Amino acid sequence: MINLSKNILVIGDLMLDEYLYGTVERISPEAPVPILNVKETLYTLGGASNVALCLSNLGANVFLAGYVGDDTQGELMLNLLKDKKINTKNVYKHKNTIVKTRLINNNQQLYRFDRENKLSEFCIEQEMFNNIDCVIISDYAKGTITPDNIKKIQQFCTQRNIFLAADLKPINAFNINNIDLFKPNRHEALQILKEKTYVDDEEVAKDLYLKYKPKYLVLTLGSKGMIGMFQNELIYIEALSANAINVTGAGDVVLAVVVYSMLKNVSFKESLYNASNMVARSIQTKSTCVVM
Repeated sequence: MINLSKNILVIGDLMLDEYLYGTVERISPEAPVPILNVKETLYTLGGASNVALCLSNLGANVFLAGYVGDDTQGELMLNLLKDKKINTKNVYKHKNTIVKTRLINNNQQLYRFDRENKLSEFCIEQEMFNNIDCVIISDYAKGTITPDNIKKIQQFCTQRNIFLAADLKPINAFNINNIDLFKPNRHEALQILKEKTYVDDEEVAKDLYLKYKPKYLVLTLGSKGMIGMFQNELIYIEALSANAINVTGAGDVVLAVVVYSMLKNVSFKESLYNASNMVARSIQTKSTCVVM
């Protein structure tokens, strides 16, 4: 049987999401804060590893590159990745795992606390790009992605005619242009275009498109949906109504679904609709990733 799955390399900041689910029945006598009686603990892949998870759920052959910690949480992440058959040849142990912990009371987030450290720049090797159909940069400004390795990634993708998509934090967005697909969210876009005040999301999308000249632009707007641009044509996709339980990682779902759909020769507009449908389904689950 011929394997028609696409080989996708995801490079970026890897994280572990921890959810503590419980109920609040009283206020602490020590301080005016609620006491969460924890009933369930859930660990899921976060950051760039959530993008990899979404792609794996869609049926892609996923190769992940980045750092996990040399600790128990890092081992847990490697096991979660292995369970999803995500290739971790280029995942290395380094410092401590980035962990984001959320305390949830009846599907309402009470609090979040992060354990993180600045990661070292990831070394980009040419061999990583062998037999790869697409590269996705998933940047959370934790140190893995830098202007230097962005330049190398672009160089290797151009040489091999590999589709390149990127979701970059504003600190690194200034270092990329003329790529295949660029996907910021509205908040990031306004930081990038800080020299101008906007009241219209369409104008934000148009200015980003002119500034970075990607072949495709996807601007996510949270509960308002998303805007796509291709060949100066603007496409607005309204968000579908959904009873949201967890919106964490919804942008990762958009990125994964749009890219994977397009690699399967689905039109850009239809790929945006696919992403909108999948986000509406995914945010109704405890773990926001592609739901199959």
